[in-house]
Amino acid sequence: AQNPADLKARMDLGWCYLQDEEPEKAMELMEHITPDDASEKDYANLMGKVFYYGKRYDRAVPLIGRWISLLTEQMPTEGQEREDDHERLATGHSMLAQIHQEEAKEKEGTERDEAFLLVMRELDAAKEAHYNPGQDYARALAYLEWEKYEECRTICEELKEKYPDFAAAFMLHQKASAKLFDAGSVIGDYFALRQLQPDYAGSWELAAEVYYQVKRTEELDRLLADAEENNIRTACLKKYRFFRMADQAQ
Repeated sequence: AQNPADLKARMDLGWCYLQDEEPEKAMELMEHITPDDASEKDYANLMGKVFYYGKRYDRAVPLIGRWISLLTEQMPTEGQEREDDHERLATGHSMLAQIHQEEAKEKEGTERDEAFLLVMRELDAAKEAHYNPGQDYARALAYLEWEKYEECRTICEELKEKYPDFAAAFMLHQKASAKLFDAGSVIGDYFALRQLQPDYAGSWELAAEVYYQVKRTEELDRLLADAEENNIRTACLKKYRFFRMADQAQ
C-alpha cells in the first residue's frame, strides 16, 4: 500500500488536474498507485472520473462500479452525509449510462438495443438514488439516438412544461419532431428557441427545411433575412438562400 500522506497529496493533485480538464496528467500521476482500504472509496471516485473524462471507458467502468459498491456498503444511516452519498450514487450511475450510450454508437442490431437497455437501467438506478431533471434529459437524448422519437418527445414535453426556460429540452423535442415529420411542432419549437437561445443555428435550419418543403416561401424568406440579421450563417441556410434565388430566377 502507498504511504497515506503521499497518497493524499497525489489524490489532491489528481483532483486539481481533473478540474483543469487534464485527465491524462492525473492518469500519469496515479499510475502504479494502490490505495489502502481507508482510501479505496475516494481513490475509486477520483480514478473512475479521471478515466471517464479521459474517455478510457474500459478502465472507468470497473472503478465507477467499485465506487458505487463502496458507497452502498458504507452508506450512513441518516443526515446530510447520507443525502450527499445518494447524490454521489446518482452521479455514478449517470456516468455508467453515458458510457453505455457511447458504446451503443459503435454497435448494431441486437447489441445496440442491449446497450441502450443498459443506459435505461443505469438511469433508473440514478433516479432511484437521487432524482434531478438532467436524468430525464439524458433519457430523452438516449431515446433520440435509439431512434425512439415518440418516447423522446414525451419526456421533452414534460420537461418543457415543468421548466419552460430549459432550452435543451426544446432542441431535443424539435429534432424528434423533425424525424416524425411533425412540421407544426418543429416551427413551434423554432419560435420558442428564438426567445430562449437565438444563436442556436440547428433550430433555424430545421425550420427552414419545413418552410421550404411545405412551400411557405414568405415565411422562409423572413427566416433567412432574420438569420442574416442575427449573424446565423451556416452552410444549410446558405443552401436555402440558393434554392430561393433559383426559384425566383425561373
